[in-house]
Amino acid sequence: MGGMYLASSLAWSEPMTAILETAREQGASGVEIWAEQLWRNRDSPGPVRELAAKLGLGLTLHAPSWDLNLCSIDERILQASRARTQEAIELAALLGARIVVVHPGRVSLGGHFELYHREELRRSYAELCATAAAWGITVGLEAMERVPKELLCTSSEVNRFVEEVRAEGADNIGVVVDLAHLTTHSHDPIAALKGFGPVVELHV
Repeated sequence: MGGMYLASSLAWSEPMTAILETAREQGASGVEIWAEQLWRNRDSPGPVRELAAKLGLGLTLHAPSWDLNLCSIDERILQASRARTQEAIELAALLGARIVVVHPGRVSLGGHFELYHREELRRSYAELCATAAAWGITVGLEAMERVPKELLCTSSEVNRFVEEVRAEGADNIGVVVDLAHLTTHSHDPIAALKGFGPVVELHV
């Protein structure tokens, strides 16, 4: 699965089948589908998968993130976030996507609560990876921009966390790097990129 993929969110109001056709016309190798977009537009995954195969396009899926928090201190939000992300993995399987990009959670409260957040986030990813493994799907943890409340931004933070999840038996987790995110905590994004691993996807 190589080449340049088009992010479906760049054409938010368009049906997914039209986005796939545009991607093919523009010479893209595939499309990264945003789960919220597919759900909001009520696109059925079956026809999307069939058209992608017909057009020779690969698919990846970006899990929902805007209203979710995989390490929230609020138990109901935490459980809803895990459940919705699990649904995204099932959606990826229906689409035939082999990578699901998942944003890490954010800090609800600082101080001594940070240990709680990290433990719950590790538990969330371990559960998600277990579900994804059954479908042959890789979970891509996206390194975030350096803004208040984000937990995993730099290569040292991200790599350490990935190793912790892998230590729990999840060998289907990799790193997703967004060059725009790197500019918020590095003067040399390309040099910073080299510190991440294993990188399964690069956002440009």
